[in-house]
Amino acid sequence: MRCLSAVLGLALLLTVSGARAQFYNSERYKLTEQIESGELSGDALATAYLKRGYLWMLEHDGKDALEDINQAIAAAPKMILAYELRAELFKATGRIDEAIDDAAQAITLAPAGDPQPYFFRAEIWEQKGDYAKAVADYDAGLGRDPKSWAGRMQRGLALAKLGDDAHALEALDEAIKTDPKILRTEHPRECVRTQAQTTPNCKTVDRPVYTDELMLRAYRSRGVILFNQGAYERAAADLDRAGYTEGAMVYLGLSRLALGDCKKGYGNIRQGSDHDSIDLDDALAKHRDFIMKTTCASYVFD
Repeated sequence: MRCLSAVLGLALLLTVSGARAQFYNSERYKLTEQIESGELSGDALATAYLKRGYLWMLEHDGKDALEDINQAIAAAPKMILAYELRAELFKATGRIDEAIDDAAQAITLAPAGDPQPYFFRAEIWEQKGDYAKAVADYDAGLGRDPKSWAGRMQRGLALAKLGDDAHALEALDEAIKTDPKILRTEHPRECVRTQAQTTPNCKTVDRPVYTDELMLRAYRSRGVILFNQGAYERAAADLDRAGYTEGAMVYLGLSRLALGDCKKGYGNIRQGSDHDSIDLDDALAKHRDFIMKTTCASYVFD
């Protein structure tokens, strides 16, 4: 998803919550004056509504946010960002089918070379649990921009969720090998205000968006596939890099049990279950059949 604050040209206040709410109220007041002035129309009016709607979203006010975004779409029915922002709101509030409809509208309106609306809808399909449709949308987006590393990586992750291990491994191997470290650099406006200040100090900053989160998920997904294939040494190497991502620590422990490293393996399972707030006995019971086939069975259960 595009960085909404950057796209909308909004400043984000970095301060305590009370001052932040006051700042957002001030920004909304300015936008309300612009909206009610009667001087704005079309895209300009829609942008003002979107900015105000996004500020409502930042304060978790979905009702007022939706009203403003609907007004934006009424003012500019072909504005892609309006449909994307409403889809983001629907996605966040569990209205998945409506989010998919808006994402589809964004795809229809987007320039032929823009892959982002397809990638965005793919993320929504993933939230719904329809990984086949997610992969199809990642494929469509990559058809528009095959150089998109994030698109290739997320496609590999969706293939893993789909259970297409062979194609997932191929995609994840390639994405991990070509990790660019930085996805992009955003340039948001940030404001800081102390209690003694009446107006905030604002400046534009360079903020790199790193690949770390996607890489953790990639190592976890590839590690689990390798674990299921019995390649325990390679699985352990990946799962160790994945840390606690999506239960990776438990699978690291199981891999080490399979390799005969009983103490570390049991310790990893304990760490993973504690981190995920799962009772250790339940975690062990879930994988009992696997553990009983290892040389560490007596160490774990006796």
